[in-house]
Amino acid sequence: MDLPSSISNLESLTALSLRGCGRLKSVPPLGKLKNLRVLDVFQTGIKEVPQGMENLVKLKFLDMGGIDLDDLASLELLEEFRGGEERIIEHCTIEAGGGEAATSIFLPHGIDILEIMFCRGLSSCFVDNFLSWTTYLRGLTCRIFRCDDIEWIVHVPSGRNTTTDPHCIPFHSLDVHCLQNLVGLCKGKIASHNFSGLTELVIHHCSRMKKLFPRAILQDLKNLEKLAVGWCFEMEEIIGKGEGEGSSQSSSTSTTADLPKLKKLHLYNLPELKSICEGKLMCDSLKIHGIC
Repeated sequence: MDLPSSISNLESLTALSLRGCGRLKSVPPLGKLKNLRVLDVFQTGIKEVPQGMENLVKLKFLDMGGIDLDDLASLELLEEFRGGEERIIEHCTIEAGGGEAATSIFLPHGIDILEIMFCRGLSSCFVDNFLSWTTYLRGLTCRIFRCDDIEWIVHVPSGRNTTTDPHCIPFHSLDVHCLQNLVGLCKGKIASHNFSGLTELVIHHCSRMKKLFPRAILQDLKNLEKLAVGWCFEMEEIIGKGEGEGSSQSSSTSTTADLPKLKKLHLYNLPELKSICEGKLMCDSLKIHGIC
């Protein structure tokens, strides 16, 4: 089953959703559809990148399902990209050796929303899977689901310069589900902007985690408004006792932890939880909390 070739001439078309058309095997060239803002080919039979994709410069939403992608740097207005579902990620530049991740994913300029689901072959450090990132002003809204190779969201080895590191992703929202080997949120001297804009952190069904994040990054979590942790059956601490890790800007040894903008705190089904924080936890903005 194929789309009619006349689709290629609909130059005023702004949205093309083919989601669920499982018998559709290909689409005609899309290069003339320069007003297209939405392209969705998820759950179709399409196996190759449509011809002319690089011309879709007004595209804001793109769901390519499991199709391998190469370079989409021309899509500078892209706000939401979904790809890599139920497949091994191989869909961009592959780098190996030199301390870089075996898989380096190039993402378009200005992307704000990323969903990574059912992926294998990733680096054990989530951010090391990305070759470059350009959303420093707005931050990344990210959902990660069932990617069992990931052990850390951010892990900075000793000696790495975080000020020039191309893998320093600034997060706005982080939603993590079912990462069976996730050890913790971060390790090492991370860049302060990794979490300084984070407003929402949700961690569910990460059974290996014992400590959510170290006390040393509290200075970077001043904008956190929602924290939800559930079904992490080995979780012992939310804010860990360990020092000597966190951002390069953090050096506080105070026994008082301060999350000034935290409004919602949900902790549930954490049978091994021994403490939320050693010492005093200040949450002056807290409105909703649930612990069970």
